[in-house]
Amino acid sequence: MNSWETFTRRIIIDRPIGDIFQLWTTGKGLTTWFLKTADYTTAENNKRPDDENYQVGDEYLWEWHNWDGSSKGKVLAQNGEDHLKFEFADGVVDVKITNYKDGHSCNPISLQTTNHA
Repeated sequence: MNSWETFTRRIIIDRPIGDIFQLWTTGKGLTTWFLKTADYTTAENNKRPDDENYQVGDEYLWEWHNWDGSSKGKVLAQNGEDHLKFEFADGVVDVKITNYKDGHSCNPISLQTTNHA
């Protein structure tokens, strides 16, 4: 049993919000910085193209670098701009991308994970 219920992590990335959103919401984007493979399947059971934003209801299969396992889950929310939410392990990851300060291009990403186990 895990001893935590939620945690929040904030990181600052020197990229426009739209670029960060694409890196989070496409298979192509996720594999440029985070995952070995990121495959998405639509609610109609069709493979989503790697350069197309995943949609609410899509299911994913991720493979990691340096680990033989994989992760499966479902997209719970994404607004096409700065917010996404997906199942992960026994919880939910909620990603919000916001402006850091007026006139600055650095954008913090808030990752909040809730453990449902």
